[in-house]
Amino acid sequence: MRLYGEDFLCAPYHGWAHDAEEAVDIRYGEWCKLLKERHPTKVNGYVRDLFFSGTDGKEYMKRFLRLTNGTDIEIAQYRKNSSGLWELTVLKPEKCLEKRQ
Repeated sequence: MRLYGEDFLCAPYHGWAHDAEEAVDIRYGEWCKLLKERHPTKVNGYVRDLFFSGTDGKEYMKRFLRLTNGTDIEIAQYRKNSSGLWELTVLKPEKCLEKRQ
């Protein structure tokens, strides 16, 4: 478990990295070219699940928590397996940037 402090002073001005939809579009779309189509976000209280179809033919889900200041923090990544079940995965979109340099 990691503890992330909340910065209440910047909440109204936070950028794309603190918004779940924009973070997925940029990290997995722009950086990794993995996002083929993003599907509607499912919200259950403070939990936000973002689903997308990948350019690799697989289905993905990114789970975020929305903090009280409106900041979204990614807490889990899932990929649908051949049985149709979600399994944990680890994608590091920062590595896509390293490859481009």
